[in-house]
Amino acid sequence: MRLDEYASEFLGTPFKLKARGRDLFDCYGLLIHCLAKAGLVASPEDADIEVVRHLFSPIPVAAVRPGDVVILKRPELGSDSTHVAIRTTGSRYWSAERTVGVAQVKPDPKFIQSAYRLREATS
Repeated sequence: MRLDEYASEFLGTPFKLKARGRDLFDCYGLLIHCLAKAGLVASPEDADIEVVRHLFSPIPVAAVRPGDVVILKRPELGSDSTHVAIRTTGSRYWSAERTVGVAQVKPDPKFIQSAYRLREATS
């Protein structure tokens, strides 16, 4: 399965900043729970950012496909705020949003800063 398919299982899970639990997520918490479902990290609660980083390879933003991860600027949250989202079909992304929890969103493409693909899926 792709990461976006795992993300769909968390639809409606409430948002809480810095949360990694099963019942509350922030954007990073959603990503690591999807990685855990895929068997790529042992425990979402203990997933280190460096371990997660090594699972991905950078790709051009124009090459993003379902299952890839993007980093978005979130100017409404402050000038340095970023956000992680998982691409699904169309131009939509799975995201943990402050107002609605885990949902599909369609961000403005101008806010996509960088994109990544799981290393095992880069070939």
